[in-house]
Amino acid sequence: MEAVLRAETQSPTQHIKAERNYGIDLLRILSMFYVLVLHVLGNGGVLGAATEGTAQYMASWFLEIWTYGAVDIFALISGYVSYTEYEKKTDFSNYIVLWLQAVLYGVAATLVFNCIHPEWVTKNDLFQMFFPISNGLYWYLSAYTGLFFMMPILNAGLRKCSKRTMKRMVFVIFAAFSVWASLIDRFELKGGYSFAWIVLLYILGAAIKKCNIGANIKAWQAFLGIVLCCLIGWGWKIYGVEAEWKIWSIHITKNLFVSYISPTTLLASVFYVIGFSKLKIPPKAQKGVSFCAAGAFAAYLLNCQRCIWEHELPHKFAYLADKNVGVLLLCVIAVSLAFLIGSILIDQIRIWGFKLLRVKQLVRRFVTFAENLLFGADDQSYGDENDN
Repeated sequence: MEAVLRAETQSPTQHIKAERNYGIDLLRILSMFYVLVLHVLGNGGVLGAATEGTAQYMASWFLEIWTYGAVDIFALISGYVSYTEYEKKTDFSNYIVLWLQAVLYGVAATLVFNCIHPEWVTKNDLFQMFFPISNGLYWYLSAYTGLFFMMPILNAGLRKCSKRTMKRMVFVIFAAFSVWASLIDRFELKGGYSFAWIVLLYILGAAIKKCNIGANIKAWQAFLGIVLCCLIGWGWKIYGVEAEWKIWSIHITKNLFVSYISPTTLLASVFYVIGFSKLKIPPKAQKGVSFCAAGAFAAYLLNCQRCIWEHELPHKFAYLADKNVGVLLLCVIAVSLAFLIGSILIDQIRIWGFKLLRVKQLVRRFVTFAENLLFGADDQSYGDENDN
């Protein structure tokens, strides 16, 4: 996934070595950790089991809202690192390798569970794992699929925009697609679980890069912005009131800010990108960050694999709602971190296997052949990148 999301600084006439932003790599890892926390709290049953008004309820919801920007962050990163001010060839082999990764984990996990819990698996389940997009096995991967093939057009259009126009787009995205859509979703954004929202986040991430938004914001100031946004969202969830404006068909609930499209979630995610883009990672730690970032997306693929999502995870951690707050938070964080680390290590085996079998090179040859057959020869070359 790292290779899919990473931008290359390659001019039309020469190749330039990219200066890697390890702060963004670190944020990619953090956002995937946040995804796992959300899954433990939600599908894991902690939020559902916590009694409203208790310390456990308030603590678990604070952690939920603190990590709710996970998906927004990941999509913003896509725009931030993939947008360039010059045209570059889209390497479709990156997407195919990502698709193969999803197929591999889906099939492998299904076969494992077929041995452990054969009652959970049918032949149709195994067959569906070979078509993760068609069968909607991973909503984010499906949305990202649409985004990936739109990137060349999006980037070309954004390059033509002036910075003034881009800033106007940022305002419109925030005002119309976040603030207004949180009150009345007439744009079918489905709370952020949609291709349209991922595209909007990509545009916003590209705008942050193109217009250097947040240039005067220091990392610690961005962190304070994150805290403020989360406190507003959490405060409304705990102490807010419900209201209904019939004239506009607006129904405000306590979950107003518990959404990917909510203004507090979006602003916090933007602050994350701004703050982490300015972090200076010590040289000794850069290799470790790069190692973990390369396999972070595997945690999502494994955690959302059908057998795990539908059988292993549901209500597995509901008992934590009866523990004291410290134990509850520590266990949720520990379980999520353990799954993330395990997934990264597993993906290193996958990366090693793909390199050994020269999967990326074979896929790239196939893509080149197909493109030449369909569209004719292209004198543009692909940029150098790690073959994950």
